[in-house]
Amino acid sequence: MEVARRELLSKVDFTMQRIEQFLQLYTADLKTEERQAIQAYLNQLIRIKDSTNLEHIRSTCERMLAHLQSQE
Repeated sequence: MEVARRELLSKVDFTMQRIEQFLQLYTADLKTEERQAIQAYLNQLIRIKDSTNLEHIRSTCERMLAHLQSQE
């Protein structure tokens, strides 16, 4: 279980860093509502990533990525 947790958190941290870089680079190109939605996902991940509920962390990250893909 501990290995799975470390792997998941590593992937979540990487994803969050990439999304934060994306926001820094393209913030002027995004609508305010879109920036706020992305930031809300990031804030939620920050709050829950220390949780022991790995499925909740995984599903939140998946929802954020699905949201981003739908906006492309």
